Amino acid sequence: MLKKFLKLQNNEETSKVDNKWYPEEDYKLQQEINDKKSFEDIVLEYNRTIVGIKASVISHILYTRYNDGINNNK
Repeated sequence: MLKKFLKLQNNEETSKVDNKWYPEEDYKLQQEINDKKSFEDIVLEYNRTIVGIKASVISHILYTRYNDGINNNK
């Protein structure tokens, strides 16, 4: 498993694998998803894997929206 991460981190196209997401990246990603930019284009721009991009969409965008909706209904 470690070898796989090291290989991805040493690859220019996926060099940000396992790096923290910054709020400005999340905001920009949300805008690109709203603009219907393809995951393939986003992957190349962020130097991450498609799994990493989708995980960020779920955990940082969809979950936040869901959680905000729950808290606003209380």
